[in-house]
Amino acid sequence: MKKLVSFISLIMISLFHSQLVSAKVDTEGYYGWTRLVNNALAKEHGPARGQCVDVHAESKQSGASIGMWPCHNGSNQKFRLKDLSFNSSRIAVYSDSEELCLDYLRVKPMRIFTTSCESAPKWRVESTGEIATDDLKLCMSTSEEGGLEMVENCNPFNLSFKSRFGSNWYIHTLPDIDVLGREVSLVNLEYVNCLDVGRESKNPGSALVHYRCYGGDNQMWTLRGSTDEMFITVYQGKDMLCLSNLNGAAGSTLDATEAVPCDRSDARQLWHIPSGQLSNGMPLVNHASGKCLDAYSIGLVGSWACHGGNNQSWGLLQL
Repeated sequence: MKKLVSFISLIMISLFHSQLVSAKVDTEGYYGWTRLVNNALAKEHGPARGQCVDVHAESKQSGASIGMWPCHNGSNQKFRLKDLSFNSSRIAVYSDSEELCLDYLRVKPMRIFTTSCESAPKWRVESTGEIATDDLKLCMSTSEEGGLEMVENCNPFNLSFKSRFGSNWYIHTLPDIDVLGREVSLVNLEYVNCLDVGRESKNPGSALVHYRCYGGDNQMWTLRGSTDEMFITVYQGKDMLCLSNLNGAAGSTLDATEAVPCDRSDARQLWHIPSGQLSNGMPLVNHASGKCLDAYSIGLVGSWACHGGNNQSWGLLQL
C-alpha cells in the first residue's frame, strides 16, 4: 500500500514529471498517518513540544470540535489523507468504523469540526505549508486566541498574513521506528516534498528532485544496512538503483546526487545518520564526502556541507 501526502508543486518542479495523474493509489485511498503541527510552534519548540491539531476530548462523535493541544501520541491527533483525486483529499481521523473527517462552518467564526467522511469537503496541503479548502479560498489557521478556524483570502506569499494568523503548518509524519529494509518515502521538512527520481526514470544516472509526495515507485526508498552504514535504494529487482553523491569529496561545493547502479565497494553510495536513530528531522550524511543530502531551489536535490537546516532534514512515510 502506498502512503501519500499530496502537495501543490511549484510550476518549475512540474517540468520533472509528465505522468502525475498515474500515481498509484491503494484500494481504500488511505495514506500515511501524520500530525498537523502549527509551524510557528514547531520551529520554536520542535514538533514533539508544539501544538497539534486535536479532536476535543478524544470524541468519536460527529460534530466534535477541532482545536489545538500539546502534541501527544493519541489517536485523536493522528490524521491521514483519504480519497485523493487531482491533488485534493479528505482529512480523516480514527480508523475503520470510527472514522471521521474534517469539516468547517460556512459562517463566521468558521470553526472546524468532525463529520462523516461521505459528506466531508476536500482539502489541499500546499508545498508552502498551507492547509486550504479545495478552491484555495480558505486556509486552516490558529486564531489570535489560540483556537483553530478557517480564514479568508488565503495567500501563501503574504508573510504578514502568516505571521498574524499562524496559517503555516508542519506535517509531522509518524513512522514505525523499524523501517530498515522496508520501502519508505523520504520527506524533506523544508519543502514538505518527497525525494523523487525525476520523470520516473529507471535509467542509471537519473537526476533526483524533491517533488510533491504521491506514492509512485520513484518515491519509494529502502534503507539497507544500519543507521551507521546503509545503502538507500529505489526500485526493485533488475531496476534497483542506489542514491549516490557523485563527487565524494569534502569541501564547500554543492555535489550532484543521482540514482546509479549499486556498487557495494563505492563509499559514495554509503550514507549514515549521525544520531544512530531513525526519526523525523534526521540528516542523511554521505560516507565519502561527509556532506548532507540537501533539497534546494526549484525542486533540486544535491549534497552540501551539513548545517542542520530544515532543507537537510528528512522524515519518513512508511508503507
